[in-house]
Amino acid sequence: MFTARFRTVNHARPTKSMGPDPKTMVGNIAAAYGAVGTLEYTRHYPVTVNHERETELAAMAAQEVAGIENVHLDMPQTLGGEDFSFMLKEVPGAMINVGNGPSAGLHHPRYDFNDEVIAWGSSYWTTLVRQRLPLT
Repeated sequence: MFTARFRTVNHARPTKSMGPDPKTMVGNIAAAYGAVGTLEYTRHYPVTVNHERETELAAMAAQEVAGIENVHLDMPQTLGGEDFSFMLKEVPGAMINVGNGPSAGLHHPRYDFNDEVIAWGSSYWTTLVRQRLPLT
């Protein structure tokens, strides 16, 4: 048995992103080694897709805290499996990257959390709440 993970940004037709028919591909690879191959495909994590209005609201709060020049809305999609994608399927929202400065990736053993992020990360959340739920 061989197990693999497949990730895509095409939530409507995920196997379409694989190129040739995946079942044929598995069968051909196995046949090249004198074996028989079958494919079992199970969807697990949905694609993480932000909602437009909530992304705008998140950006407005980030721009107030960090300045317009420090907020980048053209972030490329990533292929990481994300628990938050399940939430976004049920409730409108936006996943943001706060930024940690120069460091290894989040799940890398050399990742170093920048403690200075805590202050402006907290400021972001309080600004978002203040903008969305103003006191009257």
